[in-house]
Amino acid sequence: MSDQHKPPVSELEALETYRRVFYASPDYISFSRLADGRYIDVNPAFERFTGLTRLEAIGRTSFDIGLYPYPEERAAFVAALLPSGVLHGYSAHLRNGNKEVRNVEVSANIATLNGDQAIIAIVRDVTERKRNDEELKLYRERLEQLVGQRTAELQQANAQLQETNRKLEHAHNQLLQTEKMASIGQLAAGLAHEINNPIAFVNSNLNSLESYVNGLLQVIAAYERIGTAPTDMPQQLRAIDAVRNEVDLAYIRADAYTLLNESKEGMLRVTKIVQDLRDFSHFGATEWQPADLHAGLNSTLNLLSHEIKPRATVIKEYGALPAVECQPLELNQVFMSMLLNAAQAIQGHGRIVIRTGTAQDMVWVEFEDNGVGIRPEILTRIFDPFFTTRPLGQGTGLGLSLAYGIVQKHNGRIEVESKVGSGTRFRIWLPVRRAEAAAEA
Repeated sequence: MSDQHKPPVSELEALETYRRVFYASPDYISFSRLADGRYIDVNPAFERFTGLTRLEAIGRTSFDIGLYPYPEERAAFVAALLPSGVLHGYSAHLRNGNKEVRNVEVSANIATLNGDQAIIAIVRDVTERKRNDEELKLYRERLEQLVGQRTAELQQANAQLQETNRKLEHAHNQLLQTEKMASIGQLAAGLAHEINNPIAFVNSNLNSLESYVNGLLQVIAAYERIGTAPTDMPQQLRAIDAVRNEVDLAYIRADAYTLLNESKEGMLRVTKIVQDLRDFSHFGATEWQPADLHAGLNSTLNLLSHEIKPRATVIKEYGALPAVECQPLELNQVFMSMLLNAAQAIQGHGRIVIRTGTAQDMVWVEFEDNGVGIRPEILTRIFDPFFTTRPLGQGTGLGLSLAYGIVQKHNGRIEVESKVGSGTRFRIWLPVRRAEAAAEA
């Protein structure tokens, strides 16, 4: 062949490239006539898949070699290919040389070879990929199932936790209410004593005044008889003198005003106790409001005087305080807990010093006693619920815990210093304005 009849180099290279792809491809490639489906040529990958040699396959059809386990898929494949002559990624099932049914994807086109139309098919075994996809799908479904199950369990656990928290909060509120009622009971016992004393002598004075009034009415009746029998004046005057002496009019005149003054003083004491109770409890004032802490301290001291006076002398070292935005009744309960603890810590007769002051946007209230003090190993536990150093049955152990919770609610803090044998100092810090109001400003 002369040089002018040799194919161009580029065509030779293309043929060589095609040959290499055909023989080296891991996917099996086959050429078959469109008319009868007989194989024209197959590559080594086809041989490996089917277990047939190239010569054994050429001239036979896919049905001859039992390639299709489901013959209808071959007809469906051709029907899908014919309209455009090109097909990509067609899914089918083929039987390999080991009689295993494999999942494959077929890409094909129709071309003319030696004047006949032929199907060039490239087949890729995707069984492992399909299996992996199925396993992945199963894993995904199982994971989704596990996630759903775990989510349901977490939701149930969360619901149980919320219910537990609700019960704990309810129990905590009940415990706080118990402490409040215990404090109120202690307060009521003292108030009953404070009120009974003036009421008792007012009642006694009223009995005496009743007797005096009866005597005065007898004297008045004697004078009235003069008008009914004026002719016997000397005898009537003697009768009047006898009545005056009998009722001891001179003593009544001297003692009546004393009894009245004592009674008024007793009623003033009762009125003062009631007013202190109103100031302490802030009747009708449950919302946050500006309050005078000194007024709260004074009313609490007055109500606890029966508890404190026998144990300690109270020294007030008040500084200038602004009105503090707070819930006054709750802070008064804190003051009551602090004062009762201070009084109960004193052996014999001691002193309690109450100090107040300010620092920037905070105020502080300090209670210092010269009682027995608190041991260092238990100092960190004094705010724990139910913790008490008092004998069994002489305290709930909730007073300081309640106080701590109230101060925290007010965005404040409590500092404590103590030395065994010297006494204890509590300092309560409170913001002048609560956080929400300060943020809005």
